[in-house]
Amino acid sequence: MKKHKFIGQPVIRIDGREKVSGAAVFTDDIDFGANLLYAEVVTSTQAHALIKAIDTSAAESIEGVVKVFTGKDFPYQFGLYMKDRYIFAQEKVRFYGEQVAAVVARSAQVAKQAARLVRVEYEPLPVVTDQMEALEADAALIHPGLGEYEHVPWFFPQSQTNIAHWRKIRKGDLEDGFKQADYVLEDTYQVPRYAHCAIETHVAIGKFDHSGRLTVWSSSQSPHTQRNLFAEALAPLGLTHKDVRVITPHV
Repeated sequence: MKKHKFIGQPVIRIDGREKVSGAAVFTDDIDFGANLLYAEVVTSTQAHALIKAIDTSAAESIEGVVKVFTGKDFPYQFGLYMKDRYIFAQEKVRFYGEQVAAVVARSAQVAKQAARLVRVEYEPLPVVTDQMEALEADAALIHPGLGEYEHVPWFFPQSQTNIAHWRKIRKGDLEDGFKQADYVLEDTYQVPRYAHCAIETHVAIGKFDHSGRLTVWSSSQSPHTQRNLFAEALAPLGLTHKDVRVITPHV
């Protein structure tokens, strides 16, 4: 006789049968018809630089290209905890790979081809690649307007620095704890950039209905967060939270 119903017993994954049989539907599997448009993002080749000019004429001349978007089309900020991001970079880029433009075309192949023709002229700025150097008083400021960004109440950016958030934690008597400890180890630890490793690469497909409401199918673990960010980023276009729906199929 089993003592427990679940503890120590094998559990069948809810989505296991779908995935092993190939029946699972991912975002890229959904058929949106022949009118689906594709976007290819042009990213920065500089870690920190002023954007002197963006030439989209060659990309726009390709047959099948519908539109090329740049920062001038979306001149407003958004962000999860702090509004420190732009849909496309404004005036300067702040990290390698930042979105500079996007080519929208009638096929993925045309979008990729045209994106390679977008020319961006940069004026390089001082780069900060070390966390400790970024804390120095004379370090190049990545966000000079950091102190002016809107942010959640429990976020504490330090104006005129590279410190996006500062928090002091008080719990007990630190010095007394050190004295009572059998062994004290002090060191400095650093971790590289990390990202999720889902089976499916990042993808998002959006569709407006006849009422102007937006539905987004996205390979994401946070559909509610995505809805909030989409509504915030597209607010200048008249959208609110009730106008945005995010659906997350299998990822």
